[in-house]
Amino acid sequence: MYNKEHNKNFDEVYNEFPYIAMIIQIYLMTSQFFYQILQYLSHWLYIISINYPSSLIPYNNVIIMTKA
Repeated sequence: MYNKEHNKNFDEVYNEFPYIAMIIQIYLMTSQFFYQILQYLSHWLYIISINYPSSLIPYNNVIIMTKA
C-alpha cells in the first residue's frame, strides 16, 4: 500500500533540499542552450561546406614561395 514516509512528494523533497530543483532546472536550461548553439553552428558549417568547400581546407589558397 501507499506509505507516505517512504514515498515523499516533490514538495517535501524540495523543502529538505531546496537547491536540487534549481540545479536541475539550470542544468536543463544550459544544456538545451548549448545544444541549440551546436545545432546552429553545424547548420552553418554544412552550408559553408556545400557552397565553399575550399575555405574549410587550411592553406588551400595560400601560394607557398620557394626558391627556383
